[in-house]
Amino acid sequence: MDHIAVVPHIPNVDEKVPVLNLLTQGGGVAGTALVTVARLGGKASVVWCVGDDDGGHFIISDFKKEGIDTSHIAVIPGLITPSAYVLVDKVTGKRTIAYHYDPVILAHLAKLDMNWIRDARALYIDGAHEASIKAARVAKDCNVLVVCGTAEYATEYERLFKLVDVFIASIDGARSLTNKSEPIEAAKKILRAGPEIVAVTLGDKGSVCVTRGEVISEPAFRVTVVDTTGAGDVYSGAFTYGLLRDWPLAFVVRFSNAVAAIKCERLGGRSGIPNLTAVEALMKDRGTDIPFQAEEC
Repeated sequence: MDHIAVVPHIPNVDEKVPVLNLLTQGGGVAGTALVTVARLGGKASVVWCVGDDDGGHFIISDFKKEGIDTSHIAVIPGLITPSAYVLVDKVTGKRTIAYHYDPVILAHLAKLDMNWIRDARALYIDGAHEASIKAARVAKDCNVLVVCGTAEYATEYERLFKLVDVFIASIDGARSLTNKSEPIEAAKKILRAGPEIVAVTLGDKGSVCVTRGEVISEPAFRVTVVDTTGAGDVYSGAFTYGLLRDWPLAFVVRFSNAVAAIKCERLGGRSGIPNLTAVEALMKDRGTDIPFQAEEC
């Protein structure tokens, strides 16, 4: 659960600043990616653990409002539901985040039944830990596409890479995993570890994507930025949606940039996530049509 405050500027130590706007909404890497898939017209189900507290009940309710199946969410008594406190700079839209995340949640998550994943077309996981590795193995056994985004609490990526088809990271995440400062070189190093596709988001510079046969670089769509919170997670959800539509990879990258850009026009990680009609309108306005039939996924 994200608690988001817009401030005149990010304060220094011992400095006080007024809150100009305040918002609470669902957040998280995989959660926001799944909401993106749902807003674009896809079907999604979430497996997770929450506490039997206000935050946990809020998260479940929020997913249901988006039409996402919550039947695989486990409510754990005594667990404190993960939350984040986000300060957004009013001028730039950039943010600073402090988060609370009890690692015990991963132990609970790893105990959940993952066999229902066999019926999915894709599995999106938000980090490398025992639960995500378990889920990825189930998916790989039955040829379910495995997409992975990065999360700060996850550290075991080397174990996971061989099970992942698509890996998506921010430039900071890619650099920390590879010690490569240049995004394409960082992506290529991750590619050699196992994934078939690696995409790296570059903020207002767009994104790059590499496979064993091509390198794709797409600039960002220029919009009025209000808040960048969740932009990378929205990009990941849009990327997954595009792959499930079997769109050409270069178009998937451009489409994902567009979806993430629209998100940045509103406060919060999820408030600005667009539907497919809004994305089509932006891309057409900038000279690119969506020439492919958008079917349910």
